[in-house]
Amino acid sequence: MQYNVNAEHNRHFELTDENGNLIGRLDYPSWFTTKAEITACNIKYRIEPSNFWQTAMHLIRDDGQKILEFRRDWRANIIITLNDGRSYMLKRNGFWMRNFIMITQDEQEILQLESHFDWSALRFKYQVQTANNISEANDPVILLTIIYCCNYQHSHGAGTT
Repeated sequence: MQYNVNAEHNRHFELTDENGNLIGRLDYPSWFTTKAEITACNIKYRIEPSNFWQTAMHLIRDDGQKILEFRRDWRANIIITLNDGRSYMLKRNGFWMRNFIMITQDEQEILQLESHFDWSALRFKYQVQTANNISEANDPVILLTIIYCCNYQHSHGAGTT
């Protein structure tokens, strides 16, 4: 499937499907924060740092249940670990390292993300292509978490590969 993400002032990101239907939203409460809120399927989630250095984050549903954790490794990849123990790696791809891919533990590519910077509006736009047979790759909460991770990578100048 293909998804699009459009930014509004680089603080509000809307995830839409290939038909333009709104699927979810990622909102940052203020500039220069690592905290964020995801809304998908009428459920709110929050992203919060899980350590002092803010190198690991938790995604927590409004009822307090931890959904997943993600952290940045020393090669600037993001490791996403779900509650059931499955993990995925989000890493930069391409010549200019503007694009991202998500792979499973057995190196199967399940998601491609292209980031485009709109210089006239000074904001990012994303196009996401997912594998249809992998439910996690098409889960709106995980997709919005991946957008958060990409924003995190862009803002931290992850030139390390």
